[in-house]
Amino acid sequence: MRRIASLMLIAVLVSSVAYGAVLTASRNTPERAGKQMELGVAAGTTIFAGGMVAIDTAVGFATNAGQVAGLRVIGRAEETVDNSGGTNAQLTIKVESGVFGWVGAGDITDDTEMGQLVYVVDDQTVSTTNGAQNIIVGRMLDYDGTYAWVETGRDSVGDILPLSNPANFFAIRDTTQLVYIAGSVTNVIDADTGN
Repeated sequence: MRRIASLMLIAVLVSSVAYGAVLTASRNTPERAGKQMELGVAAGTTIFAGGMVAIDTAVGFATNAGQVAGLRVIGRAEETVDNSGGTNAQLTIKVESGVFGWVGAGDITDDTEMGQLVYVVDDQTVSTTNGAQNIIVGRMLDYDGTYAWVETGRDSVGDILPLSNPANFFAIRDTTQLVYIAGSVTNVIDADTGN
C-alpha cells in the first residue's frame, strides 16, 4: 500500500512539474504586446521597410508577400533587410502587425469594401478579389481615397471557435490557420485543408 501511495505521490509531483503548479502568491507574469516580432529571413530574399511580409510555410522564414503558394501574411516590415546572399535565417527582420495603409488595386475605389477580406496582389497592394493562391492580408477597415486601411497580421480575421470540450482545448482563428492547444502540446492546422 505504501508503494502505491508513493507512486501516486510521484505521479502527482511529476504532473505538477510538467504543467506548473497552482499559485500560492502573486506572480509577476511577463507580457509581450504581440504586435512586433523578429523573424529569420528566407535565403536569397530582400525585404524592404514598409513592405508586406509573409511567412513561407514551406521553410518557416519571412519573405515578401505575393501570389506564391504557401505564404501567410503576418505584417509590415519595420526595416530593410538584404539576405539576398545569405542562408535561411542568417539575418532577421522586425515585423509588426496592425492597421496599415496598403495600395488598393483597381477594384478598391471607395468605402463599400469596408469589412471585407482583402487579398495579396504584391508586397504593397491588396485587392478584394482573391488571386490564384487565395492569400488573405486581412480585413479592410477604411479607404481614404489613397490607401486601403487593412488590419494586417495577428488576429486580423480572428474569432474564437467553440469546441466540444473547451476544458481541454481551445482554438484561435487567425488569417489562415487554427491553433489547437492541449496541455503543453501545440498543433497548427491549416484552416483551408484541415492538415
